[in-house]
Amino acid sequence: MEYSPQPELPIFRPFDEYALGLTFAPDGKSLAITNGLSGEVQFRDVRDGHLLRDIPNPETNFGVKFSPDGRYFVTGDSSGIVRLWDTTTGKEVRQFIHPASMDIYDVAFSPDGKTIVSASMDKTARLWDAETGKEIRQFSRHTDADWSVIFSPDGKTIATASADGTARLWDVQTGEELRRFVGHTAAVENAIFSPDGKFIVTAGDDGLVRLWDVDYHATIQYLCSRLLRDFTDEERAQYNIMDNMPTCPKH
Repeated sequence: MEYSPQPELPIFRPFDEYALGLTFAPDGKSLAITNGLSGEVQFRDVRDGHLLRDIPNPETNFGVKFSPDGRYFVTGDSSGIVRLWDTTTGKEVRQFIHPASMDIYDVAFSPDGKTIVSASMDKTARLWDAETGKEIRQFSRHTDADWSVIFSPDGKTIATASADGTARLWDVQTGEELRRFVGHTAAVENAIFSPDGKFIVTAGDDGLVRLWDVDYHATIQYLCSRLLRDFTDEERAQYNIMDNMPTCPKH
């Protein structure tokens, strides 16, 4: 069987250095790229890489994400400000200000586009009302900077990855920590959901990528089959098991 050569794809050179944030527009036709030095955001055509728009920003921009409908995009910068932008005009629409004024490393829209979540150097992730700019709640049990944050596909939970070596799963409505994923031996740089929301993948500075069950019952069933004993108090705390009933069946 003969294979035709792969067509040459564009090489993007938006900046001299430090392209930090990168995301596809929902229609897949363009990319938004942030500059870690100048703070500008560039839109590039996916087909040939040509510049569509250059949006200046005085602060270092880390993360960038589009709203689900593509009408807006959101950035997180080094001044502790999350900024909402109009995609068509390139004008800033609204600001969401972290009181600690620390670096915002990542941002994300909820699947319905009504809320925005941000991850910060101040060890918190924060949920914002996209329409009003008001803070709704915090997710704040990490002991070091939050590097990344993402909504689950159904929008009911978020996952955070932290320099403290853990990833955590949170209830969006209550702010409660639901799961703690422990196993990396260094900072966890990123966490993403599978498309069906059943798994989380984490990537760490220890060079490992780990796959986790979102439903802790599946994890506990597996662990019980390996441990052949009940959980200790420390293990119960790790998996957020609040009742006093035995976790593993007797063997």
